[in-house]
Amino acid sequence: SSDLPFGGTFALSRIIYFDDKYKKIINDNDEEIYNIYKNPEEYSKFCIKMNEIAKKNLNDNNSVNSKKFIEEVENNNINNEKFYNYWKIDKIVRGTIIKILKNINHDKMLNLMKKMEFSNDNYMTVIEKYKNDKNAFIFLDPPYLFSDNSQYMQQKRKEGNDMTDIMIYLHELFNDKNVKCKMMLILNSMHITKWLFKDFIKGNYDKIYSMSKRKENLLIITNY
Repeated sequence: SSDLPFGGTFALSRIIYFDDKYKKIINDNDEEIYNIYKNPEEYSKFCIKMNEIAKKNLNDNNSVNSKKFIEEVENNNINNEKFYNYWKIDKIVRGTIIKILKNINHDKMLNLMKKMEFSNDNYMTVIEKYKNDKNAFIFLDPPYLFSDNSQYMQQKRKEGNDMTDIMIYLHELFNDKNVKCKMMLILNSMHITKWLFKDFIKGNYDKIYSMSKRKENLLIITNY
């Protein structure tokens, strides 16, 4: 089985969609993203509709005229769609059309998602469920330490914790000799993260964020 306890890991399963040998489980603590996972066909239709409106309201530099866009959305009475707030924050506030539909085979993607299991559990619950399964592979992509985790922090403050509790838990998990599953963890490269996981670092790579063009060096950490 393949278990993916943190958000952003759907891309990994998408890459290996052709392999039906393994059961793929995606866990995400973001309820809006989870809602999309659970309603992919509805979200796909919604994105097509929103992109059509956006393309009709372009500035000369191909950026979206946000004022005209929002006016047309409201005139079409779709501003209260359950996906709108997520789509607006992710696609429109940045001022450009994100062409998420251009290179995606929707039928193939929707068929893939039907074969997956999605959950909205606490990440510890998911890990504890599979950590002793020798056939499980757990891919961990948690919020990076001391990065801009404002959305995560908002939720963590409600829970009364900060982000370092995740690092403590993962450090203990990787050093637990009784864990039977294979695990891969991606973290930002810092002196503290390199020290915490010094016995498990297999490599590193640079990630360039598509919108901000900011580059960050990430560590590849495994227990195998």
